[in-house]
Amino acid sequence: EEEEEEEEEEGATGEGIQEPRSTNIIRPEAQIRRTTLEICTRLPQNEVLRPHAGALLDIAMRVLRYDYEDNALLAARIIFELHKSYRPILVDNVKPFLDFVISSYKCLPSSSIQKNFAMSWKPPGTSTSTASSILPTWTTTTTTPSTTTTTTATATTTATPSVDTATTMSNQNTLNTHVKSTFSFRVLAEFPLTVMLLFQLYPKYIKTYLLQLLPLMMDALAQRPPIHVTAFLTPELAAKQRTATTSSSSSQQEMEQDEEKEQLEKIFKKRARELLSVQVKTLSFVTHLLRPYGDHLKQYEDRLATN
Repeated sequence: EEEEEEEEEEGATGEGIQEPRSTNIIRPEAQIRRTTLEICTRLPQNEVLRPHAGALLDIAMRVLRYDYEDNALLAARIIFELHKSYRPILVDNVKPFLDFVISSYKCLPSSSIQKNFAMSWKPPGTSTSTASSILPTWTTTTTTPSTTTTTTATATTTATPSVDTATTMSNQNTLNTHVKSTFSFRVLAEFPLTVMLLFQLYPKYIKTYLLQLLPLMMDALAQRPPIHVTAFLTPELAAKQRTATTSSSSSQQEMEQDEEKEQLEKIFKKRARELLSVQVKTLSFVTHLLRPYGDHLKQYEDRLATN
């Protein structure tokens, strides 16, 4: 709590809504911040707002870059509406947004997948010393037309002084469902529509950014939840696992771990749906490009059919 208070004091000296605060959405500061962003999404797009459109877009871009996903979603909505309503005066803001879209797609196969599907649950009866050998390993494959790169990451744990401390830390990790905007599936799902709008309004950016986006979007379509999430997403396996765990639970600690595992199941299912939403909207964007830019997509036709 002291660290959060220090962060908020530092942020208070900044530029108000632009700086992210604590992830605790119950705090009054966080509620005021979110309400302010919601008000901005409801501002009428008329001539009264035109002189302030550039400043508001700068603020929304800063929120989109540095805040957490809930506020970033509001910022993405603000950016879309401003570009749609005030095209001539916002041309200088197109490139920074497209650059951020590219960086977000680049993060998807590695950082975003790992952060959204992080495994904090430890099987009942597993000691701290052996937990790292039991926690799952997942592999992410990133493919381009000429190369294939495979990255393997393994979940690890840090030695803790007691079981109670380990349980507390694990519960905190499970309950902390806030994701930074750069790694958020929900935020990434908003980008294809905005990119489509910007390409229609500013055709000069198509040639440069389309060639960068297409291989990244192909990688996004190839992504799947890590293997350790499969048991949570398959109804039969999940039910079987819950039954086996419930029948063997005989202590308070194991019951708490069962509850935590149920929370993880809900989170993983939610994140899997969000990842699917990213892929559906990305595929819709690619489909929209088939007729006017079919030559650029021809090299990806096999990957599109496979994914």
